[in-house]
Amino acid sequence: MIMKLHMLVFSLFLVLWNWVGYNLCEIQSAAKATSCQSCPPGFGVKYKCTNTEETQCVPCRSGDTFSTTSDDETVCIKCSECPENSRLIEKCNATHDIQCACEKGFYMDTEEKFCKHCELCSHGWGVARQCSATKNTMCRKCPPGTYSGLLSGTLGCELCTTCHESQIMLQECTPIQDTICIDKNLHRGRLLPTDERRKVPSEVVNFTQNNVIPVYCTILVAVLLGILMFIMLRWRLQRQTRTKATHCDEVTSRISQGGSSDSSKSVLLSDSDQSLKLVTIQPLQQTMKLKVKLKELFLVKQRELEAALDIKRDDGKDWRGLSRQLGYSTSHISTF
Repeated sequence: MIMKLHMLVFSLFLVLWNWVGYNLCEIQSAAKATSCQSCPPGFGVKYKCTNTEETQCVPCRSGDTFSTTSDDETVCIKCSECPENSRLIEKCNATHDIQCACEKGFYMDTEEKFCKHCELCSHGWGVARQCSATKNTMCRKCPPGTYSGLLSGTLGCELCTTCHESQIMLQECTPIQDTICIDKNLHRGRLLPTDERRKVPSEVVNFTQNNVIPVYCTILVAVLLGILMFIMLRWRLQRQTRTKATHCDEVTSRISQGGSSDSSKSVLLSDSDQSLKLVTIQPLQQTMKLKVKLKELFLVKQRELEAALDIKRDDGKDWRGLSRQLGYSTSHISTF
C-alpha cells in the first residue's frame, strides 16, 4: 500500500515538472519575441531575428517597392500600377504605394482594385446618391407624385406638374412622364361642332398593303419601259456606228481603185453623221480647177482639204498626190 502511494506521488511530481518546464520555454520565447528589433516604414525585413541575431532590415527602393508598417516581419512590397480608365495622382515611394483616381464616369472598386462604369438610373428611378471616387451611383424608385423620364446619373425624381384652372389634364402623371395639360380654349377649338361632325364621311380610306400594290406595279412598269428604251437607243447608236464604218471602207476602196481616164472623178467625203456628199473634181482643157464646196464640209474636213491643196508640201500627200491616185499623168498634172 505504501509502495503504491510512493509511486503516485512520484508520477504527480513528473507531471508538474514537465508543465513548469514547458511554460518557462513559452515565457522565454515570448520575451525574446518582444525584444526583436522592428523595421520602420520605408524598410523591409531581410532576415528575421533569432536567439543569437537581431532582425536585419533593408531600405525599400523608391518607385519600385514600399513599406508602410513598423514591425519585424513585413518585407518591402512591389509598387502597384494604375488600372485602366484612371489617372496618376501621386507616384510610389518608399513609404506608400502609388495613388490613382478613376476618370469621370468611373469609380474605384476597392475589392477588385479597378475602375468601373458609374451606373445610370433608368426611367422611373431617381438618383439618391451620385457616383463618387469609390462608390457607385445609388438609385431609388420614384414615389407617387414624382417622375423621372431621363436616363441619368445626376438627376433625382421631380415633382409632377399640377394643371391650372384654365387647363384640362389630358394625361395623369406617371413614374416615367409628367402630367400633360392643355388650355381649355385650345381644347374646345379642336372639337368640331355637331353639324360639321355629320358632314365628315363615315368611311375613311386606310392605306393598307392592298392599296399600295397598284402604286408598286406602276413604278415597276415605268422602270421596265425605261430599260427597254435604253436598250433600243444603244442598239441604234451601234448600228449607226457600223454604217459609218462601212461608208468609210467604201470611200477608201474607191480612192485606191481610181482609173486614168480624163472623165469626171468622184470621191465620197463625209459631211455629217447622217449623210455623205459627193464632191466632183473635173479636169478642164488646159487649166484644171479644183472646185470644192468647202462651206458644206465640217471644219475638220475643211482644214484637211486646205492642207492637201498646199503647194509647199513635198510629202506626196498634196493635191498632186491626190491627182496621181485619180489616174492623171505627170504631164496633165503639170498643166493644172
